[in-house]
Amino acid sequence: MKHIHFILIFLLAASPFVYAGGEHGAGKEPLVSSWTSQHLNKVNELLANEKYVKAREKLDSLLSSLKGDKYETGLANQAYAYSYALQEDYKTAILYFEKALPSLEASFNQTQKTRYDLGQLYMAEEHYEKAIRLLEAWLKHTEKKSAQVHILLGNAYAQVGKNKQAIPHVRKAIQRRKEIGKEPQEPWYQLLLSLYLDIDNYQASVKLLPEMITLFPKTDIYWKQLGAMHLQLKDFKQGAAALEIAWQRGLLKKEAEVLRLAYLLLHLETPDKAARLLVSSLDSQYIESNEKHWRLLSDAWLLARETDKAVSALVKAANYADSGNLNERVARILVDQGEWQKAQDQLRLALDKGDLKHPGNCYLLLGIAATELDQTDQARKAFTQASKHKKTKKSATQWLKLLDQSV
Repeated sequence: MKHIHFILIFLLAASPFVYAGGEHGAGKEPLVSSWTSQHLNKVNELLANEKYVKAREKLDSLLSSLKGDKYETGLANQAYAYSYALQEDYKTAILYFEKALPSLEASFNQTQKTRYDLGQLYMAEEHYEKAIRLLEAWLKHTEKKSAQVHILLGNAYAQVGKNKQAIPHVRKAIQRRKEIGKEPQEPWYQLLLSLYLDIDNYQASVKLLPEMITLFPKTDIYWKQLGAMHLQLKDFKQGAAALEIAWQRGLLKKEAEVLRLAYLLLHLETPDKAARLLVSSLDSQYIESNEKHWRLLSDAWLLARETDKAVSALVKAANYADSGNLNERVARILVDQGEWQKAQDQLRLALDKGDLKHPGNCYLLLGIAATELDQTDQARKAFTQASKHKKTKKSATQWLKLLDQSV
């Protein structure tokens, strides 16, 4: 927030001692001599024409003639401040405003105006505590509804880490702008959202984000943030709905984000959505093509009762595996489907890769598949190998007896 946008309300068409931002009828204003008024009006003309050096020379002449008049000296220093501010020399402008402010106390209007303008310059120069003191004083003495002052104070409090004090000001700034029918300021909403998040106020964030989505539909990231806030509140259904929209808008491109949504959809028992998400992400390379992710896709398709797609995904997962365990798992699914030849192919791949947790199971299935394919010799060899393993010895022996009986 270093370069906070601010608007100096000094009107070059008017003399510096004209009311601009205080309260009408706040009291009798001090008189200004005709001599001083003429000089200040001439200074205004010079500033309007960007003749800053000549304007300050005119002010030098004016000051030398004032002979200590406190209020008129204050107006001259105020004019000096504007001359430097218009040249974006804010540090020097601040010095002159600070010098002018005590001298203008006889005028409520000029005091308020100087508080307002100096407060803005303090913000521009990152003197946030000073800005808070001046702008709060301005608010205390006015009935004017200023969105600008509230947003400045909101920023200032945020900068010094006083988020709870910042929030009411930002909310008032937004409300004031609504009341006068002005276009909403997206940075103001973003500031309010960041303040809510800083104090972990997820309930307020969830209420604010839909409004931001409506007002600023081109800023797609709000869908992503809304999903995250719902998840913080354990509202998984609404969180998934928002994140799905974020996905559709192309916002979820990081692997962790995509996988988070996939697991969430599985948790919500919508495996078909999870599977489609994973397919698209694997195709677009948002998530790495590896054993783990293809296995996850296979699980999703299985839960969605899309067995063929589950097998296809598991085959791809097996291609990345060093051991044959996944090929054996594919074979089991194929066996359940009665796809004996395909099952046999996967079992052979499993045995070729090796490093199996239970190789006896693989040989036993291979024998069963060979039996169904009327490959008696191959079945006998497979059952013989299965009988060498403690876990499958009994079943393999029974199969061998059946083969002997069928001869």
